Amino acid sequence: MNTTLPVEFRETTEYKKKPEIWFPYCRNCALRSAIDHTSQWSNLLCRENFGLNSTIPLIQILSTHWFLPVIQHNPYWRSELCHMFPDGGKNAFEVLAKTLLKPAKPVQERIDRVMDKIPKDATLIGLQIRRTENNAVGHEIEDFFLSCADRVVREEIAKVKGRRSQYGEDSKLFANRDEMVQQGHTLARQVSSHSETPTPAGSRSGSGTPKFAYYLATDYRPTRAHFQEALGDQLYVLDNTFSEKISPVSSPSNKYSEDDHAPLDMEFSPRSTLSQREAVARNSVQGVQTAVAEMFLLAQADRIISSPYSTFGYFAHGYANVQPNIVTRNGTCIHRKSTQPCFQYWFGFANGGAVCPIRATIEMSEDYDCWL
Repeated sequence: MNTTLPVEFRETTEYKKKPEIWFPYCRNCALRSAIDHTSQWSNLLCRENFGLNSTIPLIQILSTHWFLPVIQHNPYWRSELCHMFPDGGKNAFEVLAKTLLKPAKPVQERIDRVMDKIPKDATLIGLQIRRTENNAVGHEIEDFFLSCADRVVREEIAKVKGRRSQYGEDSKLFANRDEMVQQGHTLARQVSSHSETPTPAGSRSGSGTPKFAYYLATDYRPTRAHFQEALGDQLYVLDNTFSEKISPVSSPSNKYSEDDHAPLDMEFSPRSTLSQREAVARNSVQGVQTAVAEMFLLAQADRIISSPYSTFGYFAHGYANVQPNIVTRNGTCIHRKSTQPCFQYWFGFANGGAVCPIRATIEMSEDYDCWL
């Protein structure tokens, strides 16, 4: 807000004395305690003025949480917001984000360098795997992402064949690739080699054999190496994500020592072994630009598979208006019905925080899936 308001307005008394309202983001706060009728969240849901003082000319609202679903459920504003957005507001995040958020030139250049390499006739599957920081998935869950991707590929093929996929909505996935093979399942690259299979409807693919490509965003180098080994030339990544030192990737055609250095001007390679360390560095301009580029790259995918509790993944599938698959920390692949980022306070309302009648919606009923 400070950068968009005229300088002269920022010098006014009203601006300097503006009250600030903070809508907090906390993954499990709503579980620890109910939202009561005096909370700001309850005001946002139930009151016509959202609990704001209409006599104050300027109020600054701060939040790192996507809370438009709360206003969409507010009985005073529900109809207006339903008419404001196409399709009743089911793609509200996409509409707002694509209007307000444009990548800066350095970020867009990184996005373009990767997208230019991905075949235009391929169905792109985005994978977002958070292995560090809070609520990260463990090493033992990595292969469940591969199994989930295999399921997604089969669903896309099933769409074309005009039959429903053999998989249930929330099936337990296989623990590793060996178990997948034992149970008669194959990796996506093998599925996509079936020449008799028609092109998935609504994908990038043209006529002929369907093609599948994968984009991986991860904050952990060994995870990238594991997926490069599993998916080979079908995997695309944004390089220079990690530091200048590199470690060997478990691929017979790509062997480097820790002291070897690859060309720093290469931003893309299907089997990259460039400048990587154990975890990404976020405390730099380049680190932030890389993270933003990765979010927008994920949002280019036809299908998105993300980690649980991740606002990184929320942005991607909300921006793309794609119903995501989420691999939970126990290895379950959940296909959400809503494309919108999770609003993680419905639990608090359900525990007694709502002082007004609220209409049950997909967003509310699926909130449980955001926590698994």
